[in-house]
Amino acid sequence: MWDSIVSLLEQYGIWGLLITAFAESSFLPLAPDFFLIPLGLAMPRWALALALITTTASICGSAFGYYLGSRIGRPLLKKLVSRRSLARIKIIFNRYGGWAILVAALIPLPFKLFTISAGAFSMRFSTFLITALIGRGIRFFGEALLLMYYGPKALTLLQSDLSDISLILVIIAIALILLYYFWRSRKPRLKKQALV
Repeated sequence: MWDSIVSLLEQYGIWGLLITAFAESSFLPLAPDFFLIPLGLAMPRWALALALITTTASICGSAFGYYLGSRIGRPLLKKLVSRRSLARIKIIFNRYGGWAILVAALIPLPFKLFTISAGAFSMRFSTFLITALIGRGIRFFGEALLLMYYGPKALTLLQSDLSDISLILVIIAIALILLYYFWRSRKPRLKKQALV
């Protein structure tokens, strides 16, 4: 079934990319990278434009996933994950908020689970959208830049070292989170020092 869906979308090129990027963020477990990378290799001059199309469609799909989550998210999540996992997801969203979305947008996980969860747990929509945009932008524009500069060699790099690249992206995201919390904790101290 999935092979027939993939081959159908491949026939439509950019339209297939658009549909996949939108659907992957809300209900379809098929990464748009499988369309962005071959299209980027076929049209390297258009790689950045393709990344923009992918990011835009993915963000629109994310907004739709958030909407689904706000309407039917909890019953849907109860069917997809265990009650214990659902409680963990809620804790993650309450504790890390947008950072959870940022990390999920960077790595090859089912992003729809996070977009639906964001709506179900009433994450602030602006925070959700901004962090999804940053994460998805880094991911898709990063792939496009690799394709532009390395051509077909980038495909080998992306295929063989995908887990390493994902790990590096997660480490960068965690470093940014820690830096943010460090800066935030120092801000009140700096204000006190300025008053003295």
